[in-house]
Amino acid sequence: MSILLRVVILALALLVAWAIVRWWERRRRGSVSGVPPGITMITSASCVLCPDALAALKAADPQLSVRVLDAQSPQAGAFAARAAPTVVVADRTGSILLRRTGRSTITDAAEIAATARRIHVAV
Repeated sequence: MSILLRVVILALALLVAWAIVRWWERRRRGSVSGVPPGITMITSASCVLCPDALAALKAADPQLSVRVLDAQSPQAGAFAARAAPTVVVADRTGSILLRRTGRSTITDAAEIAATARRIHVAV
């Protein structure tokens, strides 16, 4: 067997092992990315749209549970939000299903609520 073939087989084996470890970590902890499941809204003290965005989400579905984080908090780093308000809907594995920033957090509140209901993150 040639050396090149051995290297390719070893690389594939390492890739498969890495994929299995990531899958197992997600299954055990829920999220490798650090993004918690559900709806999270990133806000800031100077955000003019944030109260309206939260009100629009509650109006779209009063049963929604929205986690509100300040953009300066350590937990907000997992979302890589560059502006406030940012609304993120993530599933139980931490995969981000929907992200809206700025005025679209208000105009797309019904879509955000519908996505959350589809993955059963509404309380």
